[in-house]
Order: sequence, then structure tokens, then C-alpha cells
Amino acid sequence: MKQRVITAVIAAAVFLPIVILGGWPFIAMVYLIASVALYEALKMKQLKLFSVPGILSLLLLWIFLIPDQYSGFLNEIDYTKLDFFLSWSSFISDVYGHN
Repeated sequence: MKQRVITAVIAAAVFLPIVILGGWPFIAMVYLIASVALYEALKMKQLKLFSVPGILSLLLLWIFLIPDQYSGFLNEIDYTKLDFFLSWSSFISDVYGHN
């Protein structure tokens, strides 16, 4: 229990200023935390991050996390983030979903 309290205090000291600052530091923190979570999920499935499914998943995650004000390139190709996510998820499922 003592270790959890110490970890929480250290995490709050690191993350709270970033949340208060907002902007690019907050976006970078969200990307980092989400990437670590994806790494942990891939590890549970015994997949490596630097495999084809791992890299595709990481790219999809990063595209999905793009804030709306910075997603102009998706508008240029007439895609929404959801369209992009669903089409690539379908592709990944078709290619890698079969045993």
C-alpha cells in the first residue's frame, strides 16, 4: 500500500502540471500513455510491438488520437477518423484474424 501511495504522489507531481499546461505537452502525454497501454495489450496477446500487427495498431491508435484541430490531412482525403479506423480495423481483422 505504501508503494502505491508513493507512486500516486510521484505520478500526480508529473502529470498534474502537464494537464494544467495543456496543449502539446498534454497531447504528448496522452500519446505516451496510450502507446504504453497498447504495448501492454499486445504483450498479453504475446505479440511484439514491432511486428506488422503491432505497428499497424500503433499507427491506428495515433491516428485515432489526433485532436480535431490537427486532423486537416484526413479532411483533404475526405475521411473522418472513424472511417479510417473502421476501414483499417476491418483490414487487420481480415488479414490477421484467421488462425
